[in-house]
Amino acid sequence: MTYQELLELKNKRAMKLQEGQGFLAKKDLEAHKALMGEVAKMNAEIDAAEAQLAEADELLTAVGFVQYLPRRWAKPGCEDKFWQGAAAGMDVLAFGLCACTKLDGMETTNTGDLSVYLAHSADYEQITVSTVPAKKTNNSSKAQLFPVNGKGCAFYSDGWKVLPLSCDREGFCRILVTHPEKDGMIN
Repeated sequence: MTYQELLELKNKRAMKLQEGQGFLAKKDLEAHKALMGEVAKMNAEIDAAEAQLAEADELLTAVGFVQYLPRRWAKPGCEDKFWQGAAAGMDVLAFGLCACTKLDGMETTNTGDLSVYLAHSADYEQITVSTVPAKKTNNSSKAQLFPVNGKGCAFYSDGWKVLPLSCDREGFCRILVTHPEKDGMIN
C-alpha cells in the first residue's frame, strides 16, 4: 500500500465512522454493527500499513537517512529540491504519467494511462484528468510559462528554467533544466 493509499483509506474510514454515528442517531443498530465490521477490517489494513512504514523509517534511519518531508528520506544535504519546493507551495511544472503541475493558482494532474499519454503527450487537454484550484501558501515561488518552439517553458522567479525536450514511446521524457548562475545544465 502506498502512503497516498493509506491516507485515502484513513479518510474512507473517517467517513464510515461518521456514517455510523448517523445509524446510532436513528437507532439502527443492525446497520451500525455491519458498518463497524467494515471499519474493523479497515483498521487492520491501516495498522499493517503503518507498521510497514514504521519499519521502513527505522531501516532508513539506521543507515543514515533523514525524513525531510512526510515519506521522503535522503542523506543529509541530498534532499530533493523539487519536493521541498512543492511542499513549500512553489509552482511546479511536472511531466509524465500522473504528474501533478501547479501553476498560476491551478493544479492539474496528468492521466495514468500510458497509451493515452503516449498518443496525446503534446496535447495538454487530452492528457489532463483534473484541474482544480491550488492551495495557497505565503511562500510560493512564481513560475511563468512561455511557448518555445511549440513547447512550454517554465521560468521561476529564483532563476531556474525548465524546458521539455521530447517524450519517447516508453514514456520517458527529456527535459532541460538551467540556471543563469550555475555552471552547466541538468539534462
